[in-house]
Amino acid sequence: MGTKVKKEKHPNGKVKSILTYDGEILNGPAKYYYENGQIEQEENYVDDLLQGEVKQYYESGNILVVSNWIDGVQQGLVTKYYEDGKKNRESTIIDGFFDGDQTEWWNNGKIKAKRFYKKDIIINLTEWDEDGELIKESISETLVAKLGNDFYGDPIPDAIFGSEIYFKEWKEGNLIKEELQYEYSDSNVGTKNKTEDEDFWWNWSREKHKKYSSIKTYYDNGKLKMQSQFYSLPQFFRHASNREEVAKYSVGPLKEYFPSGNIKCEGNYKNNERDGLWIDYFETGKVKREQIFNNDICESVKEWDKDGKLIKEKVLEEGEERTRLQHEIMTKGVWYLTLKGGTEIEVRGQRHELREVSEYYEDGEWIEGDSEIIEDFHLTEYEEGHLYEDEDLHKFFDIDDDSYPEWDFNGSSYNWSGIGNEDNYETSRKKWDDYKSQFPKVTSKDQFRIDWKITKA
Repeated sequence: MGTKVKKEKHPNGKVKSILTYDGEILNGPAKYYYENGQIEQEENYVDDLLQGEVKQYYESGNILVVSNWIDGVQQGLVTKYYEDGKKNRESTIIDGFFDGDQTEWWNNGKIKAKRFYKKDIIINLTEWDEDGELIKESISETLVAKLGNDFYGDPIPDAIFGSEIYFKEWKEGNLIKEELQYEYSDSNVGTKNKTEDEDFWWNWSREKHKKYSSIKTYYDNGKLKMQSQFYSLPQFFRHASNREEVAKYSVGPLKEYFPSGNIKCEGNYKNNERDGLWIDYFETGKVKREQIFNNDICESVKEWDKDGKLIKEKVLEEGEERTRLQHEIMTKGVWYLTLKGGTEIEVRGQRHELREVSEYYEDGEWIEGDSEIIEDFHLTEYEEGHLYEDEDLHKFFDIDDDSYPEWDFNGSSYNWSGIGNEDNYETSRKKWDDYKSQFPKVTSKDQFRIDWKITKA
């Protein structure tokens, strides 16, 4: 059918693209342009597949990225530049994946990060700040089960059942955090016993797709601040590229220290709940408080002054009552509004309520009774949004006089403000107030998220 060149223009009349075709198949050079006339991208096609070098440019005309393609698949070295021409990042691509070494630079020429990839997964990572100070390091290791030989004596291939990652973080040259993390892809390979040193406790009964972590944090003086353990779970759609982890669940021993190095607190978690004996200390080493927990409920407490004199002793009794505060969140909510003139809109957001809850103690647990909302607010864009009250809807939307905003939601959660089951009324109230104060108040209709509109005929 022969070669032909197609041109497309921007609304301002300047060329948008020049593409070379063989019939209906891209075959030959292709160029794309910004509205200001500067070249945006240069590439070449063979039989509708990218082939050879591809160059991308800033709107200023300076080079942005240079990459290489073979039969429509990115291969080899890819280099990204700052607009002033200095190198930003250099990576190795194999079959479309980051695979091998990657180096990233700050604009001042100093190395920002070095990474080693295996099929888009970071195996090793080291990062520096703009002054060249080390700030982060991680090393990943594949966990392999040696399965030996089969019935006929032939070797069975090793089974990969998870990964192990060791993280380190620095601040101003001081080590501030260490984390040892495991993720298991096979739930059928026994129990892993791992001890890095006497402070890292590892005796996990593994469960598929859980991430287990043991963490140490440090004070600026290099002294140990805290040791803790937790596990986290991915979202249900694990294959999704943008999957996020849900909240971390504390489990196992926890120890907290004073800057002097003396122990401040120690206890144990079981499935994110305090369990058994918890001890708080004065910095002198004397015991300040002992608490016995069962499913995160403090069943008994003893307290001493700095001289060792017992000043409080209490045991939780059957039928005992209390009033506490609880933060409830309606996470995926929507207002249905009917405006004057008949237009119906959905305004997305999130509702937060502070509830006063009455409870009584029976058979080892607090039984919830009546609850009352004592304060509430909404957010326009979930946790990144602006704060508003119900009456603000009437301020920013021309709502029909005969209609009333209807609220609905399909997700819920609790205590994002950090209110704990054993927090007293004053502590809980302060956590709620601190949480609420972080959100700016809505000042414009544009800050609301309006998903769609229907205008009645």
